[in-house]
Amino acid sequence: MKIRYKILHDLLNTFTLQQMRKYGVQSNGDVCFWSWDREHSCWIQVKKPAFYIGNQELLLVPKQVVRKNYLFSTSQYFNRIILERIREDGGYMDGDKPIPKKEVVKAKRFSGEHWQYAESVSYTKSNNDALDEYHKKLPLFYFENGNSMTDDELDELIYGYPVSKTA
Repeated sequence: MKIRYKILHDLLNTFTLQQMRKYGVQSNGDVCFWSWDREHSCWIQVKKPAFYIGNQELLLVPKQVVRKNYLFSTSQYFNRIILERIREDGGYMDGDKPIPKKEVVKAKRFSGEHWQYAESVSYTKSNNDALDEYHKKLPLFYFENGNSMTDDELDELIYGYPVSKTA
């Protein structure tokens, strides 16, 4: 039996089992994992019922935790931090005017399939504070993209139609 070392595993497992029971689906296996015991302030190994599809454990995530747009990506990091820094240092300029980011990205896409990843890794290795800057600015990037989704919006996105509320 495989041991899991996930911080939220117990909570997600419990939530998944609750949701499956709600629809009449019973556990079809057990899972062993480490969980934090708040009472004793230590990690303990637990074995609990679980739900599997094939050989993969299914863990559902409450929709309050899910985001429609996940902004932490290589593309976002490259555009928001690396390109900005290179511009501040005088790069990607057409005379005294900065070249639009879209034009820079469009021109670089011919550098290979994973060029953004390769350039981001290279830049970060030589500028090890760049990723920290991105992490600090990330909450602002989320805020720029609007408020969180309502339950109805998320239901429609996930299920393809609005789900009526139950009493």
